[in-house]
Amino acid sequence: MHSKRAILRAVDFKKVMNFMASKRQAYYDATHEALIDSARELFKTKGYASTTVSDITTNANKTRTTFYHYFPDGKVNLIQTLMEHDVTPKFKALGNKIDGLKETPVETAFKIINRDFTEMFVASLYLWQADIYFQDELYPALKEITDDEYSGLTEKLANFIADRQKRSELVQFDPVTGAKLFLAPALQSIVLSFSGADSDIYDTKQVELLIQQWLV
Repeated sequence: MHSKRAILRAVDFKKVMNFMASKRQAYYDATHEALIDSARELFKTKGYASTTVSDITTNANKTRTTFYHYFPDGKVNLIQTLMEHDVTPKFKALGNKIDGLKETPVETAFKIINRDFTEMFVASLYLWQADIYFQDELYPALKEITDDEYSGLTEKLANFIADRQKRSELVQFDPVTGAKLFLAPALQSIVLSFSGADSDIYDTKQVELLIQQWLV
């Protein structure tokens, strides 16, 4: 009987410890998300340069000590985290969408890809603007993320182009080069929009011309 009670107490203690660990993890995750949400909101409204760590912590109702526990390198860590939260999933989603366009008419498929690629950047303009204007500060932290995601998407698009060439729907050219050329106009328009130039991010003239040159 004594041994049974001891076993029951041990089981109960384990349950309590697991419950406490779960609560701690939930608090940790909630605090992390609160700081991320606060930074996202302020970066969008005030911009990266004008937002201070104090702004972020005050908006999230957290302390600076807590902030640096989660983000030891300050705002650079936050931009990196926001890229992983807000941008990486969109790149992967678009890559998966390209895979799902195998039976879509090729011209329609290209237009869908261009539209979604542009929308992906528009949704996170505040991040790309920070990346472009503060390259010296942010580039080392973001290079691996942006390079990996762009390379992965380029590969998906190149495979799509190669498949349509095999079906004799497109003229022959290097698919990887073609994929980069296809994505370039949207990227150029976005960069120009940051500089204050009169640029329409949604202008599709260059892409449509490219598509017409490629169609058999």
